[in-house]
Amino acid sequence: MCVNSNAEESELPARRRRSGDSQEKQRSALKPSCASLPSARAFHLDARNLVRQKVTDGGSHLQFESYQDLLARLKSQIRTAQVRAAVAVNRELVRLYWGIGREILQRQASEGWGSKVVKRLAKDLSAEFPEMKGLSRTNLLYMRSFAETWPEESIVQQVVGQIPWGHNVRLLDLVKQPEERLWYAQQAGWLLLS
Repeated sequence: MCVNSNAEESELPARRRRSGDSQEKQRSALKPSCASLPSARAFHLDARNLVRQKVTDGGSHLQFESYQDLLARLKSQIRTAQVRAAVAVNRELVRLYWGIGREILQRQASEGWGSKVVKRLAKDLSAEFPEMKGLSRTNLLYMRSFAETWPEESIVQQVVGQIPWGHNVRLLDLVKQPEERLWYAQQAGWLLLS
């Protein structure tokens, strides 16, 4: 309960001493005055958003974001992080596939590996990593072709590593000219990143 008082708080003890008020009057003087409590306008509960918002406090104006604004901002951050994670995973997967393809190329050149070795390699890798879908014989041959088409690792990291593996396979199938293939890869990368 508020006690209305026009006197300043520093005047209360002096007034009590002068007037010799009773114990009851002293207790009522110790109760907070309405002026010392935040006004009902200082805080309000936004029932629609279930968030406490500070409207004004003297000369400073602090505003807390509403629940809906917070939720929208967090959703956006989560989606952005998911896209960044997917791009990073894709880039690593493409680099892995390029590395596997390069190993197959090198072994075929140095040891004369044929297609039966690639088939056996696909079988053994699939047995070791059953949850991984990209280790079929066909995909291993695409990896080999991919490494042959893009022999420089810098191109893989900068250009074709930015687009999904399926897009790279499609480029290998449909575009035979190296300059044209690079152009399409660059365009696809810019579209995916923008």
